[in-house]
Amino acid sequence: MGRNGHQGDYVFKRSAHWSGVLYDGIFNEYGEGGPLCMQYIPTKYKVYDTILYVVSAIIILSSLWGAGVFHHVPVTAQFSEDTEVSRKLLLYLTVLVYISQVWIKLTTRQGLFLLNNCHMLLLVQIVLLWVQPSVWTSLLFTLMFHMLFLPQLAILAPHLGNNASALEYLVYWLEHIAILYWLPPYFITQIGYSPFCLGSWNSQVFSVGALLFHYFGVIQQIGWVYQMNICFVHGPTPGDPMFGHPNIYRTGHVIIHILCIFLYPLIYLRVMNSFVDIFSPWMK
Repeated sequence: MGRNGHQGDYVFKRSAHWSGVLYDGIFNEYGEGGPLCMQYIPTKYKVYDTILYVVSAIIILSSLWGAGVFHHVPVTAQFSEDTEVSRKLLLYLTVLVYISQVWIKLTTRQGLFLLNNCHMLLLVQIVLLWVQPSVWTSLLFTLMFHMLFLPQLAILAPHLGNNASALEYLVYWLEHIAILYWLPPYFITQIGYSPFCLGSWNSQVFSVGALLFHYFGVIQQIGWVYQMNICFVHGPTPGDPMFGHPNIYRTGHVIIHILCIFLYPLIYLRVMNSFVDIFSPWMK
């Protein structure tokens, strides 16, 4: 039985080798992987898209580097004694959620799906809770903050099969609540990270370039090798509004992602600031 509750065939035969836990639990289904999913978008369109988006990403990132944007990144965050206990508690709880997700993915033999957006964002947040603030963590936080629309979309349109276990449902919601509502306000108000360490415009452009390179320069290639639809780069699920439009699916999603990178952080900060004003006595 496939992840979406209907009958499906495994893409690969079950392997006794340890690497089988990474990919041989994948079903030949739209939205998940296998030839059915990989052939949804014609190869020529994937090639055109890949060249366009990877070259655009390289131009964006190299232009920012050439302009010296990365040479003077302010480090506003710091770990203090006042936040030591709360930071470590959040770190332990977040690691527990992430380990639970790793266990689920490995036991269902779909380990490479840990490269999906929300799992990667949670891993980034663990690093930010663990590693002393620096230029690199400031850039990492800015990038992570501009990707928060991804878990928001996952909350609004959850992708869990009808046959998912109770543990999968629990970990799914804990993970996305932590990524979106639990940790970012803590990073900003208690540790001092800035969502726009490169300035507003440069931070957004940097995020667009990084996202395009990540999707089409890295994730797509891994998905091609293992026949896995990581981050839905190779096609939508049947419930996606753009299902049935293979020629414009990726262009449409890229446009939506870029708009969200520019707009969602501003909306998030406005809402977060309202709640911080309300709950500030309990956040000290």
